[in-house]
Amino acid sequence: MNIAVPFILGFATSFLGTIFPSMLNMTAVKTSLDKNNTEAVRFALGVSIVVLAQAYLAILFAKYLHNNPAFIQNIQIIGAGILAILSVYFFMQSKKERRYREKEHVSNSFMFGVVLSSLNIFAIPFFCEITSVLGMFGWLRFENASTATFVLGSAIGTFCLLNMYIMYAHKIKNRSQRVVKDLNIVLAGLTGVLAIFTMLNAFF
Repeated sequence: MNIAVPFILGFATSFLGTIFPSMLNMTAVKTSLDKNNTEAVRFALGVSIVVLAQAYLAILFAKYLHNNPAFIQNIQIIGAGILAILSVYFFMQSKKERRYREKEHVSNSFMFGVVLSSLNIFAIPFFCEITSVLGMFGWLRFENASTATFVLGSAIGTFCLLNMYIMYAHKIKNRSQRVVKDLNIVLAGLTGVLAIFTMLNAFF
């Protein structure tokens, strides 16, 4: 199989899979606005490196994860708890007065991207589902070359998508002052909804 095909599939999968506002891309926007584009790109790089591991693990487990629904349920329950904690954290952050926020120490954006991406428990099940379908139709073979290029494409697709959000961060700010004024509230809402959805999906 032409190795360009799994690369394109990986790129399209991750790009389209994260194109809508989410915890990661909204945090990339917030990092760009609160700090600068360089820090935001470092955040995106941290996220993308984790996607490499997530996509690879998803391919490894794609063949038998669907035969272990209890395992998936446990992941979803744990993930819902993590998302709930993040929701509370972002809400509490939004309550800080602006003068304290301006004095915040600049954290390591790259490591924050790694940590936040690692907490994204939707990534592995998402990639498992996609790779299973692609394999079923013969569009993706579970061989070393195909796997490597799919994983690389997935990471690059995520990086490009996050950079699009970073590039247009100030336009988002100009067009949506009220939302961007406190992105922590947006992040708290997103993670809260995802926590509820994940818990419901685990039991129903």
